[in-house]
Amino acid sequence: MRIRHLLEYKLAQCGMALIPRLPRSVVAFLAHTFGFLAYLLSAHLRNTGRVNLDIAFGETKNTDEKRRILIRSFQTFALVLLDLFWFAHRQKERIDTYVHFHPGHDELFKEHPEATICVTAHAGNWELLGKSVALRYGQFTSIAAPLENEKLDLLFDRIRSETGQTIVKKSGAVRAMLKTLRSGGFVAFLLDQNTKPSMGGIFLDFFGLPVPVSTIGATLVMHTGARLVFGACLPDASGHYHVTPPLPIPTDTLLESTKPEQMQLLTGRILHVILRLA
Repeated sequence: MRIRHLLEYKLAQCGMALIPRLPRSVVAFLAHTFGFLAYLLSAHLRNTGRVNLDIAFGETKNTDEKRRILIRSFQTFALVLLDLFWFAHRQKERIDTYVHFHPGHDELFKEHPEATICVTAHAGNWELLGKSVALRYGQFTSIAAPLENEKLDLLFDRIRSETGQTIVKKSGAVRAMLKTLRSGGFVAFLLDQNTKPSMGGIFLDFFGLPVPVSTIGATLVMHTGARLVFGACLPDASGHYHVTPPLPIPTDTLLESTKPEQMQLLTGRILHVILRLA
């Protein structure tokens, strides 16, 4: 094992031992502090964020507004990382207390259960969203990108799966998700990632620029007829999370459309919903 990988794993073990013991208010304070320090110390990420905000908002927001958005994004990511460990202890109690679902979720998953494709994005706490949905509604399969550090990857997958979530890696993910959907279960994945055409992606317009987007959502719909919904788990200032109301994404397509046209139409609809969240 590389020295860096060993240090990462030991640091994660320390996090597992220490962070769950902290009061919620301290975790929120640390995320706020660590996120701000990361913003100050990481010039490369800071500059990349500024460029992306300029593309997204142009002149509609001034420099100070964009700076505040960027700092909050660093702080939110710090909270995601800390909460991966904090919610690993007394999971049901903490999720029931700090993660709040919209009544529409019970109607969708409990009162009208059927095969469902849940799409989210790197907004709020996507890790906690998976754990919370699995705990509340069960039979839930999601995709996780493998980490270079194998021991850390195994640790994170164990934490993710402790509430009943089934984790599959990108290689072979479509087959596992088809199996879950055909048995009437739920699957989930993040769509806002660069997926080159050689890996099954297509180019679509995103903030006025062509970006490669995965077609896995459209592929699963076309093979199973499952319903498609979007949601996110967003934090508030007190350290609580609120899962956005389930937003159905229309999956109807024109009968005369070719398969590539249907693929582009459905993927474009998903991307449009993500843009609305931004």
